[in-house]
Order: sequence, then structure tokens, then C-alpha cells
Amino acid sequence: MLVEFTSEHLNYLNTHLSMERKDLLNLLESNNVEGSKFELDENQMCEIRDWANERLIKVGFDENYELREEGKTLEGLVDFLFV
Repeated sequence: MLVEFTSEHLNYLNTHLSMERKDLLNLLESNNVEGSKFELDENQMCEIRDWANERLIKVGFDENYELREEGKTLEGLVDFLFV
């Protein structure tokens, strides 16, 4: 499936995957079609979504369980990758 990430999501992935999950970053790099477009299957999308969900739980909420800006980005990414 051809997936086109927003620039916000792509920047987030490039920044955080390089620190936490180089395997997923390599996956994206090897499946890059052009710019922000990637050819990903359902399993690959699920793997990235699972990482984003875990990160959302760790850093996405403040002490009052309100979404932080980073949490909003992650939530949008999770929703986008839902197959």
C-alpha cells in the first residue's frame, strides 16, 4: 500500500526512530518511493503503529492525563496507520 506521511509525522519518525528503533527507520528508508511516500504492507504499518502507541503511553500525556503536543502527533500517527 502506498502511504504518504505528513511532513510533521515524517519528521517525528525520522527523529525518534533514529534514537529508538533503527530497524523501523531502516524499513522506512528501504521502502521509500519518493519524498514522503512509502510502500508499506499491513504488517509494517502495524509495527510502526505499535511503536507509536507504546511511545504515546510513555510520553504523550501530562500529569493530568491531558495530551501533550507530542501526544497529539503520536495519536495522529496511530490513527493514520490504522488499517
